[in-house]
Amino acid sequence: MVDWDASGTGYRRTSIIGPGGAFASVAGPALPSPAFTSQNVSGIEQLAAGQTVHVEVLQAAASA
Repeated sequence: MVDWDASGTGYRRTSIIGPGGAFASVAGPALPSPAFTSQNVSGIEQLAAGQTVHVEVLQAAASA
C-alpha cells in the first residue's frame, strides 16, 4: 500500500516490477486536501532463485 500526500493535480501510479517487467499496477488521479490518495497493488510472480521484484511509484503533475 502506498499513501500519497494530498494534491489536487496530476496522477499517481504504483507498480510491482519483476524480471519480466510490470506484473501488477494501479493508477489514479490525485485527491485534493484534506483527502489523500491511497493505492493498494498486489500480484503473483514466479521467481527463480536469486530473482527479485521491486516497487516503482510515479507522481506526475498536470501541465497547464
